[in-house]
Parts: sequence; structure tokens; C-alpha cells
Amino acid sequence: PDCAARGQTLIGMLERDRANYQKCVEAWDQLFRIQPDAAGLQVGPAELFLEYGKALLQLGRSEEAVGALQKSQSLQPSADAAAFLGKAFAGAGRRAEAETAWKTAVELNPESRIAREGLAELALQNARFSDALQWLTPLRNSPNLRSSTAFLLQRTHALLKQPEQAAVWKDRINQLKREEDARIQMEQVIFTSPDSLWGQVFQAWHLAEQQNPEQARTLLFPFVRDDSHPFIKKLWTALEQGSAIPGLNEVPMDVY
Repeated sequence: PDCAARGQTLIGMLERDRANYQKCVEAWDQLFRIQPDAAGLQVGPAELFLEYGKALLQLGRSEEAVGALQKSQSLQPSADAAAFLGKAFAGAGRRAEAETAWKTAVELNPESRIAREGLAELALQNARFSDALQWLTPLRNSPNLRSSTAFLLQRTHALLKQPEQAAVWKDRINQLKREEDARIQMEQVIFTSPDSLWGQVFQAWHLAEQQNPEQARTLLFPFVRDDSHPFIKKLWTALEQGSAIPGLNEVPMDVY
């Protein structure tokens, strides 16, 4: 019994990592009944209320998410809490409050994608096309550019009667979606079949991406043969030579 709150904290974190948000929320609901302030646990209260709010958003429970995210923001202001609070306000139909929260997120982190996308969407809804472009412009050259941002840029340029730029972003959307799909499938293989050939190859790729080439080489070595898949050979060569690893656009999506 003395460990019940810590146990529910861990259950919620594990269910969150499995994308089982209903079970995650159920565990943390029990946690907050035992320990409403969430103090003295494995994660700080501000982070826990943030993750709880994000899980509620995944379930479409925007009004409840507002309370959790406001609690997180009051404990420790952060760009992430403000950005997701904006999403919760927007989901609850509270657009003015969403705009305020997103502007706060941008002040705390000028590169906040969620906040800038939200502000751009609000601007488009109000036919403020130039304002939308202004919100999105700092994200254009981000190394973590997402297809959702590219879609908003394509839409904005189209509404601004700039067909050439809209066409460029339309092509970019397709490329980014392919890369995002590849990353999702890699993570699914790692999660469901971590000991399989491709589960370990993809783990090696992730280690290399995270600047951990030694462990990546150790994990990949047993699968490097003359008849290995070209992706495996290319990843091994990059690890041996210290060159750039294959990009997400090169990940084989038809081998598992």
C-alpha cells in the first residue's frame, strides 16, 4: 500500500509508451486519488500533469485536459505545457484562450511547432493568410519539419495565390509522410519483434541516429553478410566510415 502511488505512476507511463491511453489515464486517475499533488514520485508533478493532459487529449477529453495542463503550467511554466494547453482549449472550442496559450508557448520556445501550427490554423480560419505564413515561416527549414507543417504551408501559399510555392510544398508533404510512416513502422517492429532481424537492424539505426555508433555496430554486426539487404550494408558502411547513415526515405518498408 505504501507504494501504490508509485506503482500507478509506472503503470501509467508503461501504458502511455504502448499508446494505450485509456489504461494510462485509468492508472493516473487512481494515482491522483491516492496522491492529489503527485509529489514525491518518479517524475516531477509538473511533468506528470503534462503527460496526463496529453493522454486525455489523445482520448478527445479536451475539457479535462485543460485542468491538467493548467496545473502543469502553474507548477513549472514550459513551452510544451502551453502548446498542449492551446490544443486543449481549441478542442474545447475556446479559441481565444487557445491563441493566448499558443503565443505563450512561442514566447517560451520560438520553435514550438504545435503552437505555431495552431496559430497558423487560427489565422487561416480568419482569412489572415499573411499572418499564417508569418507564423509558419520559422519552421520551414527546421531539421524536424513535419508533414502537418508542410500541409499548412501548401494551403497558405495556395490561398495567397502562389501556385508555384504551393506545388513545392505539396511534393514536400508526400516526402515527409513517407519518412514519418517509415519511422512509425520501424518503431512498431522494434516494439513487437525486438529480437527479430529487422527489429535489431532498426534498433541499430536508432542508436546511430542518436550518435551512438559503437553500440549500433555491435548490434548490427551479426547481420552483415555478402547477401545482406542493401539497407543493412549501407548502414554498416556508414557506421564503419563515420559517414551519414541512410535516411528515413531509404528505410525498406516491404521486408517485414
